[in-house]
Amino acid sequence: RPDRIVLKEMEAYLRGRAVGEASGVMEAEFRALGAPADRITHAPSEYDAVRAALAWAQDGDLLLLPTHAERERVLLLLDRLQADGWRPGTGLPD
Repeated sequence: RPDRIVLKEMEAYLRGRAVGEASGVMEAEFRALGAPADRITHAPSEYDAVRAALAWAQDGDLLLLPTHAERERVLLLLDRLQADGWRPGTGLPD
């Protein structure tokens, strides 16, 4: 029962599917398992999904951030946030 689900698009991993198709399948499954629609959001990229999850998070939250397509970019963001002393709930830099 996650409080928030951010579904991401990864164009490098479409494997012949249309943009939005894979995330639509995942959303349908989450909904079938009882996840309320208002807890599910979509992001146009993996990096944007991570930023959305971080922006939503509050101190003490656990975030699972599986990354594949933009792993290095996400790690750079996390390193930057850590170096800057960022804390959940304080907003993200641009």
